[in-house]
Amino acid sequence: MIHYCIVKYGNECHYQNVEELLKNITEPVHDSCLDIKFHLLTDKPVDIPYINNINYDKDDVKVHTHWKKLQFFDPKFIGASRTDQTIVSDLDMIWNKNPTEIVQHHVKKKTLLSVDRWWKKDSDVCRMCGTFYKFNSHDFKYIPKVYNKHYEYFREYYALHEDAGSTRIVGGEQNFVQEMIELTGTIELMPPTFVMKSNWPKDNKDYDLQNVFIERFESATGLNYYDCWDSAILHIIKRGIN
Repeated sequence: MIHYCIVKYGNECHYQNVEELLKNITEPVHDSCLDIKFHLLTDKPVDIPYINNINYDKDDVKVHTHWKKLQFFDPKFIGASRTDQTIVSDLDMIWNKNPTEIVQHHVKKKTLLSVDRWWKKDSDVCRMCGTFYKFNSHDFKYIPKVYNKHYEYFREYYALHEDAGSTRIVGGEQNFVQEMIELTGTIELMPPTFVMKSNWPKDNKDYDLQNVFIERFESATGLNYYDCWDSAILHIIKRGIN
């Protein structure tokens, strides 16, 4: 079984309605993929029959925000068996094509599948994007234990800003996960053409950063951004450049 896990809180995520984003993620997976169980950690439960709502206390939301998704690395939290696999994904993504090739990709033991951050600046040490993780459910259960014990330290350590010359990024949860995975396992990145990123639509206040994505994609791959946008399996649309 694949446990597909999402955190949802508040009303908006990167200028987009969280309820619509949730449907954009879960419906194509539910319709196309086999043996999937959805878990939603949320402050507002949804009335969707195939989704298991897990309460995300509003006081905890203030403390942990999106970092709480690290709890999904604990197989007991979602009732995962030793043969199960877990997906943890953010809300700010849209399936552009059939999601089966990504969702049902079989990951090897002690391997985490994630998105290639082809848009990162050269000095950035984080190779992967926290938008999507897939792993064997029992492989990295130490991650929430480490985070929960020292979360105040990690939240401060990974909160440095790009414009301060840091190689870590704002929020930094994906940096933390990358470093934790590399202690015992390996990271497998999807081909850059599988996942495209944008600051669209034009009413997004960060739309002027769109040219940065185009330049960095074409520099990293030698391919045309717009051609690959149309054929990509997954689109990430959010504010900022990280």
